[in-house]
Amino acid sequence: MKKMLLVLCVIAFASLTASATTGYTVTFNGYVDSMSIANYSGIIFGGTHWNANGAGLNTHGGGFIHGAPGYTVYTGAAFDFGDPLFGLGGSNSSLQYLLQVAGSVKHPVKCGWVYYTGNDGVGNYYTNSGLCTIVSRPLSRQQVKGLKPAGLR
Repeated sequence: MKKMLLVLCVIAFASLTASATTGYTVTFNGYVDSMSIANYSGIIFGGTHWNANGAGLNTHGGGFIHGAPGYTVYTGAAFDFGDPLFGLGGSNSSLQYLLQVAGSVKHPVKCGWVYYTGNDGVGNYYTNSGLCTIVSRPLSRQQVKGLKPAGLR
């Protein structure tokens, strides 16, 4: 029975590893922070806002992917990232990033962000936006399975 459980655990772990999606990492042009989107499957993802406060604090958050025409830099789908930065600092405010990423590292087109803040309990309001640079992108299925060497394209 113990051997069967061990075999099932190994199979489950291998399945998760094979289906995991590495994500995007982008730098925000003109700023000292960056963001990584990882482990997304379908519409849900996790991520990290690196150097979120400009003094080395990294925040972990997550969200979902959805269409955001008219509310972001580009039309199309956006990563909607809920950032706990303000809450960690003791503020009763929200911070929401919409990150759109298209292209590749060699052809970094359409990489932009918008962020919204809210401190009144009613809504989130446009605060700032800009362009970003793709530092890394998701690996293809073949790269994840080890059929091709990993690397930036």
